Amino acid sequence: MRRSALKGYLTPIMALALLLLALSPTSALAARTSAFRSTLFVFVQGIGSALTSHQAATQDGDGSDPHFFRNGHLGTYLQSQGYPNTRYLEYSYAPLSFHDTGQPQPYTCKDTYNYPFASHITALSQQVSSAVQNHPNTDVYLIGHSMGGIVAFGYLASLLEHVGNAVPLPPNGSRLKGIITLDSPLGGVTSNGDYGKLIFLRSLPCEGFDALWNTVAVAQMQALFQTATERSARGATASIVQAILNGGALSNQKVANDAKQARITVVTIGNTSDLFWRPSVCNKTLKVHMQDFSSTQWLQDEGNTSGVYSRMFTSGSLNCLLGLLNLANHSDVFDTLAVEQAVVHIVNGRTPSELLPAP
Repeated sequence: MRRSALKGYLTPIMALALLLLALSPTSALAARTSAFRSTLFVFVQGIGSALTSHQAATQDGDGSDPHFFRNGHLGTYLQSQGYPNTRYLEYSYAPLSFHDTGQPQPYTCKDTYNYPFASHITALSQQVSSAVQNHPNTDVYLIGHSMGGIVAFGYLASLLEHVGNAVPLPPNGSRLKGIITLDSPLGGVTSNGDYGKLIFLRSLPCEGFDALWNTVAVAQMQALFQTATERSARGATASIVQAILNGGALSNQKVANDAKQARITVVTIGNTSDLFWRPSVCNKTLKVHMQDFSSTQWLQDEGNTSGVYSRMFTSGSLNCLLGLLNLANHSDVFDTLAVEQAVVHIVNGRTPSELLPAP
């Protein structure tokens, strides 16, 4: 038989062999394992937030808040993507505040001010662990807004760096896949006196005059601010491990790099017009003297496909009065389409190319 004829004879046989190999029990098991993985999104709100009894009871007891889950906001956008086997869970700041299934109990805004971050990090880890205990092979994504980003990142740091008391996920195939922070002061907040007065006024509706002495969370964010070694890179060079978890002076960037090695994606997204981190916009209007610290929102972006992304968007007015009427532009991140698309890209294993790298 000529070589060309033999080649033509063997080609369909080789194709059939490859098809049988692809349909082998081992390959079929791998396909089934991939197909039957579940996804858990955990939403961690910021300081001053609350979860009412009604809100905690929504979504079959997994909870929903008006910031993440209002029409057109990030939570509802994720739900619109049609991810199969997916659960959307609210974190509760109240102590010992979840059911055995991880479902949240209601909490008040005071619960966000009056407890140390370490207790919230431990509580978050317990809630997440409970949520996946009876749901093996679950991919977990934590999405934290504002102070909630510190809690989420602290959970990551506690697990990876073996500091604090975070409870690891049960050994049932579940894994932490991503940490996404939104306008979060990972580098802390300034202790500037004028800025402190604004924080006090913001907390009055919740704390009353207790805000004069009982703001544990604010004090810890101020301590975190002091650990940053570069003003232009506060979020990256500050140390949640040191200031919050009482560990060594390990920078947030180092934690993110350790997460990358563990195949956990870290994304920090911030608004360049967030007046909480650009308070100097209001200096003239309010007759005060405050300095900006926008870099508190970001780590260092390590490039496309890196697994460590720090991305920015711009939304809201830089006019003091207009900005303050828009809640300091601090909530714009919830319904900015480019942010929503970037989060979907992360979940789908892609680079969040809709947003530019942060400065």
